[in-house]
Amino acid sequence: MNRRDFVACAVGAIPWLAAAREAEVGQPGLAIVVRAGTALADDVLKLGDRSRMHFKVRGGETQGGALILEHRELRRFGPPRHLHFAQDEWFYPLAGTFLFEVGEERFELHPGDFLFAPRGVPHVWMHVEEEQGRVMVGFHPAGAMEDFFRKFTAGGALPTPEALPELFAAHGMKIVGPPLTASAAR
Repeated sequence: MNRRDFVACAVGAIPWLAAAREAEVGQPGLAIVVRAGTALADDVLKLGDRSRMHFKVRGGETQGGALILEHRELRRFGPPRHLHFAQDEWFYPLAGTFLFEVGEERFELHPGDFLFAPRGVPHVWMHVEEEQGRVMVGFHPAGAMEDFFRKFTAGGALPTPEALPELFAAHGMKIVGPPLTASAAR
């Protein structure tokens, strides 16, 4: 599937999910509906005091095809500049302002905007406001991203900067620069 077809499919799936009937998690071939403010099977991870991650669709429900999550309660936070070797990533802000850099390009996104970051291209992002932000994030294919987020949040505190390169590498990513800072948002 080429990137243009993937983006069209991802955006086009939103109305279908709204009209789908609810199914038990794990029933193959049935639609999955996850209501606003909730997570699939109550699967929520806490990123220290920076975010709550609500899994909406996991690799297990898509035969590895996709992972979709919602970052809630984001507080001026984002990952280090990195790239994925095997996943495309997309972002759909729901609340707040986000700054993104993909390759050499910089974008400010607001609720309802959409950004596609292709695999192999360095990218970095940050929620830039004091008020809490929310963003939907998708990965295609799911790969090892669910396991990455589970290990990233294990123990209730963010990993040390020294531990990050190995954690990223073990999950098909490479850190190529620092996170964005509040001064970058100005």
